[in-house]
Amino acid sequence: MSCPATSFSISTLLGDAFRQRSPDASAHFQRMYQHPVIDRTSRRLLVLPVFVIACAASARGSVASNQSGAAAGKAIEPLKPTTKKISAGIVQPARTDSESRTRRPDRIAVELTGLPPAKEDHAALFTLLGSVATASIGFAAVFLSTQRQLRQKDAEIGNLNQQKQLEWQRADQQMAVALNRQLDEEERLRISQQLNSFYHPLAQQLKVSKLLHGQLIRSTPGRNEGNFRTLIALLKDHAFTPVERSLVGEIVSTTRAIRKLIIRTGATVTDAKLASFLAAASLHFRLLELAHNGTLRASDDPSVEPFLTAVYPRELNGEVDRVIATLETRLRTLETRTALTK
Repeated sequence: MSCPATSFSISTLLGDAFRQRSPDASAHFQRMYQHPVIDRTSRRLLVLPVFVIACAASARGSVASNQSGAAAGKAIEPLKPTTKKISAGIVQPARTDSESRTRRPDRIAVELTGLPPAKEDHAALFTLLGSVATASIGFAAVFLSTQRQLRQKDAEIGNLNQQKQLEWQRADQQMAVALNRQLDEEERLRISQQLNSFYHPLAQQLKVSKLLHGQLIRSTPGRNEGNFRTLIALLKDHAFTPVERSLVGEIVSTTRAIRKLIIRTGATVTDAKLASFLAAASLHFRLLELAHNGTLRASDDPSVEPFLTAVYPRELNGEVDRVIATLETRLRTLETRTALTK
């Protein structure tokens, strides 16, 4: 839109055009349309009023010209005739020489009676009506052109907004994909670290302990694997052979490493069931170590009897394998999804 200075200049130009009486309407229109203070938008909006005022000025000029001609014609009064009127279109006889000498005829006027009156001149009215019609056509043209431009502008703005929305959606999708990829990568690294630093070493040490326990049971014929408990045998001061004592020593050494592993990295375990089995196993491994050192003896101290129930939880091996399988499945899923999003 134009500024106040531009509006003032436009008003001044409109006043100048309205005060003009020149019939040349195109000169006023051209001078106003090309004025340096009128911007592009003001030119579009002022085409109609400038054109209407110019046409009105042209029409008023035509009317003024006709009125001036009429006034000049009325100012020249006809001389009085020196002859008598001629009725019914018949001319009276000419005067004699004596009459001509006595009276000087200034003008011979012939008045016809009974004829229709002369038609008035409507050129000024027709000029004004033509100007109004032309202005109406110009207004319709400017209005339709403005409406078409507004529709085109609205369509351009709609397309631009749609493009921006698509760009924002793509940017959001890319950001979401990047964020998900980052989260997946962090989770993959965390799972890999848990498997490599805790679960796989734990499963390996538990398998070694189980193999040693099986060798201890098979070292004595007739010993039942389901009923024999190493902790109970140590607490009750069971007489082991030298080979059996060596096996028990290896079992205690292995369980000591498992207990240290649980204490060091067992806090990362999020499975509640597995965590409870790890706590029971850690207690069992400590009691086994004390009993092997001779610190705990159920035969000497009756208060040691409650520790006889703190045997190794045999469900621990299965729970560790279950959690390892779950983590490995999740790890493969993350690796596949990361490969697809690259």
